Amino acid sequence: YKNKERMNIMKKITALFLVLLLVLSMLVSCGAANDATGNSAPTPPSKGESTQVGGSDNFETSKVDGEDYERKIGSLILDNSENLKVNLTKPNTKIRLIVYENTVYICMEKYVLNKKYFQDFKPHKRPFFHPGCMSPKLARCMVNLSRIKKGQLLLDPFCGTGGMLMEGGLIGARVVGTDIDWNMKNGSAINCEYAGVKDYKTYQVDINELKMYELCDAVVTDPPYGISTTTGGRNDLIFKDFLLAIKRNMKENALLVIASPHFVNIDQFLDEVGFKLLERYQIKMHKSLTRIISVIALDN
Repeated sequence: YKNKERMNIMKKITALFLVLLLVLSMLVSCGAANDATGNSAPTPPSKGESTQVGGSDNFETSKVDGEDYERKIGSLILDNSENLKVNLTKPNTKIRLIVYENTVYICMEKYVLNKKYFQDFKPHKRPFFHPGCMSPKLARCMVNLSRIKKGQLLLDPFCGTGGMLMEGGLIGARVVGTDIDWNMKNGSAINCEYAGVKDYKTYQVDINELKMYELCDAVVTDPPYGISTTTGGRNDLIFKDFLLAIKRNMKENALLVIASPHFVNIDQFLDEVGFKLLERYQIKMHKSLTRIISVIALDN
């Protein structure tokens, strides 16, 4: 019985290896290796539907027939596997195809996040609430963009109601939050307890006086702006103050993920302070506000 199981596993590995070969041939045939054009490889998008083999997403810029390759890859896996059945309702393994520009990404689903969590932990449903809080889904996206890992230290120096701390703590990071407002510092702790986050610390500290005992592995934050926020009487230069202060508290390979409104230009400070922009995303919140999410690294 064990030998038969080993044979089945080897056949599945062989099938996946053949899939990878097919992907390589697809990339060559569709020109995905874009050295000739001078363009860098596109970042894999994070959207698409999950099925046994399928759920291909063709974005407008793609010239690749995702459905065609979906059929080819599905057939290749089935032809090289024994006792493998297609199940579109409750499969044991979900393979997702995502087509972006001239690249086909073949992904195997490893984790599923219960979407109900994002509903249950909306800001107004938490014990401590303040207007202008970021949604848990966007906070989780920002935490993910920081590449923080379990056991590493994540800092939010404008912790507010603790949204970033909750999301970082829920994926296993050690989290530290600071805020100039004692009510926010205290409210963050209340919300972390409510979310079941245990390895957290919160402090009432002005950003200019911040000095960490341990350099952090990632900084994820949504600095205050607008009429409803408290900035200690300062103006948009709070972003420059923030960059100067946070640089002293980051490890050399740490990433900073920062949200800013579209009307604030933080790029003017990056070179001056010693940072470089790695990635940038725009999220339209409403008619008068677009949030800019920037992933920034130290320019060593």
